Amino acid sequence: MTDHSGGYPADESPIEAKLAAPPPGGMDVSDDGMDGGDGSPSLDNTGKHKSSKLQSRVAVLSILFLVTGAIGVPLLWVNPNFSRGEQVFWTIVVCLYTLTLLAVFGGIMWWLYRRLIDLGAI
Repeated sequence: MTDHSGGYPADESPIEAKLAAPPPGGMDVSDDGMDGGDGSPSLDNTGKHKSSKLQSRVAVLSILFLVTGAIGVPLLWVNPNFSRGEQVFWTIVVCLYTLTLLAVFGGIMWWLYRRLIDLGAI
């Protein structure tokens, strides 16, 4: 039976969706693996947060120093595996590291520019 207000069945709303068939493999679509199903972080048997491979200390520091530099600092700050003091320390180290890389890059570009001027190419 349809409701006269919008053509939708009386027990359904136009913004609610229902799966036509269950997902393959009996997977629970409400569990994305990020929390305990109630919005709280998942905890292991010891009461500590479960950490994914991306949240491991080695992975975060590798991403900071090998891939993103200072752009990856938010990843460090949302990681529960680092204490506040460690977050401050690694933020300062990564920012100095990034500035050093930029200075080296700028120095190389300036040297190349001067070489091109000396050769008369510019």
